[in-house]
Amino acid sequence: MSPEPAPARPPLGPSPGGLAPGTRSQGAHAQGIHAQGIHAQGTRRRWPRWVLLGVLGVLVLAGAVVGVGTVVLRLLLGPTRYPVTVQVGTTVVELAQQVADDVPAWSAEQVLQAARRVRSPFEPSGVHDLDGLLGPGTYEVEPGERPSTLLRQMVQRFDQQAAHLGLTPATRAQGLDAYQLIIVASIVEKEGYVPENFGKVAEVIDNRLAKGMPLQMDSTVLFALHQDGGPVTPADEAVPSPYNTYLHTGLTPTPICFPSSGALRAALHPTPGPWLYFELVSPSGREAFETTYAQHLRDIALARSRGLP
Repeated sequence: MSPEPAPARPPLGPSPGGLAPGTRSQGAHAQGIHAQGIHAQGTRRRWPRWVLLGVLGVLVLAGAVVGVGTVVLRLLLGPTRYPVTVQVGTTVVELAQQVADDVPAWSAEQVLQAARRVRSPFEPSGVHDLDGLLGPGTYEVEPGERPSTLLRQMVQRFDQQAAHLGLTPATRAQGLDAYQLIIVASIVEKEGYVPENFGKVAEVIDNRLAKGMPLQMDSTVLFALHQDGGPVTPADEAVPSPYNTYLHTGLTPTPICFPSSGALRAALHPTPGPWLYFELVSPSGREAFETTYAQHLRDIALARSRGLP
């Protein structure tokens, strides 16, 4: 890279790693409401659970009030499946904690151990890391299911989504192999803010790689620091990590998050242009793209005048 370092570009708005709470508590919460209602009335007779289950079972088998029977059974017994959502922009570590929150029988460490065993056809030889290689979307975990089963489903969904875009383990584009393209897509996901920027951000990455310039992407430093969002300080830029693209040229060793289809498409088909820099210049997420460092400095000044980080 030229001697002038690109400034930090902290993610705009809420961190994509913010995980929605699990939904398994709905059944327990409903049970609590049900129990409180009976207790408050005081004079209502409390039938044994086996009697209620027996009556509901007869109704369901007879084909009557099936919907009501199913709802009440779930209130009594709790959920039979646990929904888990893979969000774009998150990592395997973040996913493991989310799954542990959503599935009572699993711990984050169990999910991480399974992630080290489950393989993706996009992983190069010697790589055992599913970051970037799990398909975004919602899954349902059955009682008694193993974490490895869920992860294999996530791998299969990513493979299907990638194939739909024309990305297979044998794909090469922009002088990069398939795994490197996924790494580019993961950086685009973090740096692009909104899909309208993705194609140009991918082109900046390709242009810097072609010139042998360090990428100098804040998102890669934050990944090295196990942080999701926030400013990157000069001390952070000196962190000795292979993911620190201020210190090292080339791509990071692995993807830094799960990319969206839009980011993957941008990595495969970047928007042609000579840009080497970009800067956030609008609260809407719009970025300006520059070919010279002098232009870049002007856009930095514009961003600061607008109160942007």
